Amino acid sequence: HGTADDIVPYETDYPFRNARMINRFVVDKMYGSKPIDDRLKILGIRNRLVSLDGLGHEPELDNYKTLNQWMDTIKGYSTQFFYEETAPEIKLPASQLNVSVNDDLKPFFYEVHNGSLVHISVSGGVKTKADPKDASVIWLKNTEKKRQITFLTTNKYEAWNEKKFFIKINP
Repeated sequence: HGTADDIVPYETDYPFRNARMINRFVVDKMYGSKPIDDRLKILGIRNRLVSLDGLGHEPELDNYKTLNQWMDTIKGYSTQFFYEETAPEIKLPASQLNVSVNDDLKPFFYEVHNGSLVHISVSGGVKTKADPKDASVIWLKNTEKKRQITFLTTNKYEAWNEKKFFIKINP
């Protein structure tokens, strides 16, 4: 949000500041992006405000209404925020990441939130089934430092996420 926005206030103020006081008769003061961002943080609601110092209502447009260098900034922050909000999350109990040196077959139990599992792959072991979603693994000897299980997930927005878990060997 441009801090010099004269249409939507950055702080708490009247909108349409270029309306020469008519705005004060037609609309009330409103909260701008900054106090809304502050309040959301207090409430623990995840959000992201990117303040563009001294810029106006459409900081991504130059005088000729063509995109300028700020569009990359806006696009980058927006893309990252929406990805973080929508990307699938994989939950795997930490206790499963410790394998006894004598354990050959190890089934893994997991949960996928905000999406679905596409594929599981392993390093330092062999999956027991050809099913891409099966998480049963036979760990190979002498691969203690290379053992990991990787989950590939996606969601309805086609946001993909890859999560690797390293397997620790207990004597």
